[in-house]
Amino acid sequence: MALASQTTAEHVMDAVEAIVVNGAPTNLTMIAEFLGTTPANATAALEMATELGLVALNGTDYNGVSPLCRFTAIPDQKAAVLRILIESYRPFTVFRERLVATADLNAAAQATRTVCALPAHRDVVKETLISLGTFSRALVPEGGGNYQLDAASLLNALQVIASACKDMTIAEGRIRDQLGPWRRRRWHRIETRSLSRWRMRSSELTIGTVQVLFSRPAMRWSRTSPPWRHEWQ
Repeated sequence: MALASQTTAEHVMDAVEAIVVNGAPTNLTMIAEFLGTTPANATAALEMATELGLVALNGTDYNGVSPLCRFTAIPDQKAAVLRILIESYRPFTVFRERLVATADLNAAAQATRTVCALPAHRDVVKETLISLGTFSRALVPEGGGNYQLDAASLLNALQVIASACKDMTIAEGRIRDQLGPWRRRRWHRIETRSLSRWRMRSSELTIGTVQVLFSRPAMRWSRTSPPWRHEWQ
């Protein structure tokens, strides 16, 4: 759904985090409680998360549909994820281009509303896009209502996510070593589950000419007999 209601970047990323923490399809009431806000505000955040390709509504529940969802627990990673995604979010790119051309936030927001056929009022468009830009560090406040574009932040964001993937792989390798060879012989392959269960083999993220490959083994902890079984894909 096109931008229709005002939201903040914090609410958008925290709504995604709520789904990750819950580890299952999550309803609006639970997400609103997690955010500590009203269902209306939570709905606006989820609509933006859907626009950005992070979540999808299935019936009455929301699922995470992007491998980037797993990087929503740490502030720097949240900012990096949003920085990457807004590069392909047309209202933001149009807003940024018009801001450079006019140096006028209101004019840039009005042009974005018109060009992208957004139903929201100009001020809602402006405040929402400024929130996305400043949270992700794509827009840097200079005071007096002025903003500086930060082109370097995209590369930094890619580096943050790449580093997080590397750290995750290293950590899982250490877990494997700690469990020992006897346990490894008991591991068996299990079926690939949907991304809404946070299981990922590999996925590609393309931004213009930049392509990042995320890849990691997937692990599930299950309470069985014997007491703990560790299953790897």
